[in-house]
Amino acid sequence: FYAGFLAKVGLSFPTSGLKNFLLGSTQTALAFDVRDFMLGFAEATMSPSARRALKRTGATELGMRVHEELKTFRFIDKGLFKLGGMKVTENLNRYIALLAGRRDQARMIKVLQTAKEGSRKYKRAEKRMEGFYFLSTEEINMLKKYGFGSTDGAKMKDVFESASEKRKLNNIYDKMDTYSHVNTQGSSSNIFMPYWAQGTYARPLTLYKRMAYAASVNTVRNINNAYQTGNLTRIAAMGLGTYFSGETLMYVYDKLLGTTAPT
Repeated sequence: FYAGFLAKVGLSFPTSGLKNFLLGSTQTALAFDVRDFMLGFAEATMSPSARRALKRTGATELGMRVHEELKTFRFIDKGLFKLGGMKVTENLNRYIALLAGRRDQARMIKVLQTAKEGSRKYKRAEKRMEGFYFLSTEEINMLKKYGFGSTDGAKMKDVFESASEKRKLNNIYDKMDTYSHVNTQGSSSNIFMPYWAQGTYARPLTLYKRMAYAASVNTVRNINNAYQTGNLTRIAAMGLGTYFSGETLMYVYDKLLGTTAPT
């Protein structure tokens, strides 16, 4: 109870939402091309219908669930906690990651379908699908066969195969959607945490540490995947994002709180 109370009070100041958005954007810039990130940001902020559709995927439920399920005082849960903007910015980060991810997926699948198997371009796309979306060889082959978003059964032989393949494809699409935001914005769900952090008492006492752990694992994985797939610009974008995010936060802390940046 007290751990949850302190965490929510700490995240109720308006700078919490700003920090959450800046750091989340930096992670997204590391995972996806800048173009995909910018187009995802534009669609997430300008299209209410896109946000509603993405919300139905359940992506927004993973962000702040660990805080929301810990009940403290009503005026904290229903009022003060909203002032920090954590829920709004967390949802926005996941919307952007999902939309950027779908553009990335469509491009990688097109490469797998058109590039010569065994070529450098093909191998990089394959490593991307295996290392970031955790797809198996069977799942990659299905995407090569049917393409991105192809569940209308047009390429399937009969009704039975159509229904069976459609279920498999939808599961693959859902899997890629899930990893698009989990591998950028993180998740504090037990399945993504070390075993020792899953206990009844450990969970509330490690609220901040759980997200820090998820962010650290994602950063290492995404840097490694960017290197393996030859996308060094993503690493550069992450470095620039970290620098400008830090400068922005320091400026806000200085002007709003009077906390001068250390020299």
